[in-house]
Amino acid sequence: MRGADRTVGRRTRVMLAIVPALALLVIVTMVAQYVSGYIAHLNAVTARAVAQAADPVPQVSETSTAEVDAAERQAYIDEWAARIDDYLAGSPLEGQGVTFATASWKYGVDARWSPAIATVESGKGANCYYSHNAWGWGMYSWDSWEEAIDAHVKGLSEYYGPTNSLRAAYKYNATDPENWYYLVQGEMDSI
Repeated sequence: MRGADRTVGRRTRVMLAIVPALALLVIVTMVAQYVSGYIAHLNAVTARAVAQAADPVPQVSETSTAEVDAAERQAYIDEWAARIDDYLAGSPLEGQGVTFATASWKYGVDARWSPAIATVESGKGANCYYSHNAWGWGMYSWDSWEEAIDAHVKGLSEYYGPTNSLRAAYKYNATDPENWYYLVQGEMDSI
């Protein structure tokens, strides 16, 4: 048994020597793979930096953001002013398309909403209880259509939201909100 014990003892010693060596080999391999990946990443970053250094000035449009915003604003106003003017032709509000479109851009309100309400509430300004109040909006009077339109669109933005909705209808016309909503929406759809 002594010979067998020696063989087992040698194997155990060999195994005890090999296991740490294998563990060390696995760790060294993992570290080498990590370092290799990190070096590849650094090379890619360096390549991008070199490419950017070759062309350090990005190509920039000569049109400023303010000019782009002004052009978008003008295109919006031109489009909606023409459509609203067509819609209001022959009414007391005729020719106020630019006023409605400008106010809607300024306050972020659907350009069709205020003209549509004016149609439902006063026949496009033909039947106003108060001066320049085509919207049946409280007991307000204004000195001009321009002043009234700006005030109305601003009020829509502040108290009712950006466009026609049932929620807005319940606030604007509590006596018959659903019918009012559908009438206004029908007019908006025709602009």
